Amino acid sequence: MFYNEVPKPTWFRYGGHLDNPDKTLYSFTHADQEQALIFGIDTTTPEGREEFKKEWEAICQMAPELLSKEDKVYPHE
Repeated sequence: MFYNEVPKPTWFRYGGHLDNPDKTLYSFTHADQEQALIFGIDTTTPEGREEFKKEWEAICQMAPELLSKEDKVYPHE
């Protein structure tokens, strides 16, 4: 984000609520520096883990220079 850029928060990125916009959007210490990969899959269930694994492997095939199969970590862990 550039110094003069106005942040445009999204409902999805902040989980439906933004408690303290000044701290979250303008602080380099507390702000979200990068958006995590989100597939919309519940990985706490065995079916969700299998679906997440399939999606992860598909992304690894599409962009092997960015991600590898060994880097997989379930979002709930």
